[in-house]
Amino acid sequence: MEIQFLGVGGAFDFLVGNSAAILTINQQKILIDCGHTVYPALRQHQLSESIDAILITHLHDDHAGSLSTFCYHQYFLMGKKAKLLYPEEIFREELYQYLCFSMQTPEKFVDFVPISTIQGIEAIDTYNKHSEDMQSYSYIFVESQERIVYSGDIGDCDFLLQQIKPFDGKTTVFMDTCFYPGVKPHAYYLEIAKWLDRFTIFGYHNNPEQNPSDNPVPLVWHQPQWRIG
Repeated sequence: MEIQFLGVGGAFDFLVGNSAAILTINQQKILIDCGHTVYPALRQHQLSESIDAILITHLHDDHAGSLSTFCYHQYFLMGKKAKLLYPEEIFREELYQYLCFSMQTPEKFVDFVPISTIQGIEAIDTYNKHSEDMQSYSYIFVESQERIVYSGDIGDCDFLLQQIKPFDGKTTVFMDTCFYPGVKPHAYYLEIAKWLDRFTIFGYHNNPEQNPSDNPVPLVWHQPQWRIG
């Protein structure tokens, strides 16, 4: 299993790109999130043709803002429908309605496929844990003796980390990490730090230039092996 980040920032951190990653599992390349900066990054690094499926954590624009453009790319430039994975029917309907605003008839360009069709992907429902009354998900990926936990945007890191079951292998957690207390939609770094004795955790969805000097959570930005470009 392999993961590489196209961007590590939040909605306003355009210099480091909207948070998104390409995860390879069971010979499938999964694009996790597709915010405003993601489609340009895919084209810049000549990765558009390599993506087998798309997985969205939630429908804020910094996570889905260029989704329709990438779906159009796969249809018009690659001659195939985009494969858009969904964890539950309720989110399939939200994805469909979201795409209706820009595509009118999403079913013409997109195949909506349950994540159960790809072995090794589990969704954790994080409804209301990022934004009030908003559907969102964390995802867990398992292949052989390796497990990757991808938080998506979540304000309560305890909620997610308490659900990670014992595993006979290597676990790496990529956690939405905020540097300011009281920002409820995102996980505060000092709260995440309490879990470092139990999990290997790397922070993303932030501006690394604002990293506090007392932050013990290593950032994806500082790990070149996981960054594209």
